[in-house]
Amino acid sequence: MYFLSAHKAQTITTFSQNSKNDVVKYLKVKSDKVHVTPLAVSDSILRQKSKENNKKNYILAVPGTFISRKNVENTVFAFKHLPANLKNTYQLVVVGHTQGDGFNKLKDFVASEDMVEKVVFTGRVTDQELSNLYSWAKLFVCSSLYEGFGLTILEAMKCGTPVISYANSSLSEVIGKAGILVNNYTELSEAMYRVLSSQTLQNTLKHKGLKRATHYSWAKTATSFLASLPKNVN
Repeated sequence: MYFLSAHKAQTITTFSQNSKNDVVKYLKVKSDKVHVTPLAVSDSILRQKSKENNKKNYILAVPGTFISRKNVENTVFAFKHLPANLKNTYQLVVVGHTQGDGFNKLKDFVASEDMVEKVVFTGRVTDQELSNLYSWAKLFVCSSLYEGFGLTILEAMKCGTPVISYANSSLSEVIGKAGILVNNYTELSEAMYRVLSSQTLQNTLKHKGLKRATHYSWAKTATSFLASLPKNVN
């Protein structure tokens, strides 16, 4: 169905260069038929600046769901292998829908690694709660194995939170040079240690992320999308 639809369409719009490459490769369409229109962060996700909202002692992950490609186990494993002083200081807060087989498997994994007291599952949250969680976190981590865009990375950067992400799919596109890219849980744990141990690095990543986030807006998304439409579409 996707193959036929792709070949019948006059134009195809996708969210990242990586997704465009996948469409061209797997659906066998010409590259100039596929247009990249990056997403942006909702206006309801806002950096919290009030004085009482100081950074808290937790690391944040926002998989949203717990399907296998979200790979949250690697974040848990990387956190577990931090030095004892950091692991005792911080918790790992995970935002996502706490139902289904994927969540149950992750919960069992956390228990098997003796991390129940260190990993907090929030369930679903409101945009205001999510803004708070991003803004107050010491560090945001994404260990997903594949994303079409990687919106949570952009949300974290907009809220001034240092970002570490796996270097795959579209994630490296979104993060640019504003965060730290890693390839496995060992590198992830090492990067977490570096960030948590250095206020200077935290500040550097914060400012780079805030600047990077300004490159994305819904106005730019709309302009890019309209420019991608065939000329004969009214």
